[in-house]
Amino acid sequence: MPSDLPRGPAVHTVATGEAARSYRKAGAGVMKLGARGPAIVALSMPLPWMAEGFLRTVQRFEEVDVPGPVETRDACIPLFEALSWLVAINETHEPPALDEKNNQDVRALRFIRNRQQHHKAAPIRRGQDVDQFIWASAATIPEPRRDAYDEDEQGQREYERHLDKKGERVYTSKLADKPVREVLGRLAQRIAPLAGRKSG
Repeated sequence: MPSDLPRGPAVHTVATGEAARSYRKAGAGVMKLGARGPAIVALSMPLPWMAEGFLRTVQRFEEVDVPGPVETRDACIPLFEALSWLVAINETHEPPALDEKNNQDVRALRFIRNRQQHHKAAPIRRGQDVDQFIWASAATIPEPRRDAYDEDEQGQREYERHLDKKGERVYTSKLADKPVREVLGRLAQRIAPLAGRKSG
């Protein structure tokens, strides 16, 4: 059986018997459904599910991005989830649902998602005299530590890739000090049709 199961909205099945036993030995999580039934190998998460995940977490962010006292924690939690959905949408579907090369919003958000997920950044703050969350300056966002990487040439390349100075420049020019909901709204318009919703 091929190990590279196709991506997309599908339940991938193999016949029971020897094929199922070989998958079980490989740790692929085969579940036998019956003596003559198929064995479930994997359930792919289709693009519409991921798009819906992004839209729902954006909505949850907007519900806490309101005037009045709001804990930054309560905004960071749905933001973390929204950015994770966004990256997953692009990384798990071919071709990418959103063309990062031609969409600086996506490029900037990938930079900040990586800093948020891998370096514990809380990348937003309340704007001065503004009752909404804005993106923090790149200067306040944690960077990867150079001493956590090997000292050889490969370690230097990996460090520079994770540092992502190009992404930081895009983030600084496109998002820093701007309202968080603006970019999320722009992308929600693009992603809504992927979830089967009408944009706008």
